[in-house]
Amino acid sequence: MSLDLVVLSPNAASSEDDALAMWVSESEGDPEDPALAQFASEIDERLTDEEWPFTGDPIVCSDHVSLVIAPEEWERVVPEIVDLAHRNGLIVLDPQYGGEAKLFPPGASYE
Repeated sequence: MSLDLVVLSPNAASSEDDALAMWVSESEGDPEDPALAQFASEIDERLTDEEWPFTGDPIVCSDHVSLVIAPEEWERVVPEIVDLAHRNGLIVLDPQYGGEAKLFPPGASYE
């Protein structure tokens, strides 16, 4: 089992439904928003092989970055990932938050 976290551009996610639709589309390609590219690069630089919390590589799409996090790593890394996304002006989607999807825009803490 794994848990998903999705990082999106603010203009790409006006609602949970919009963000979920974008996430399932998996439109792989170079990010249209430079902040997404910066976020993906920072994730790769900050989390070394020894502390890699993901079950695979981040999936970088034109409008979002999809992360699949190992359950045992969730509590350790999600606050750091949300903080990093927010510092880049990005929105975080937790598709399974409390049994439903929830967006965390910059300034909203992940609780």
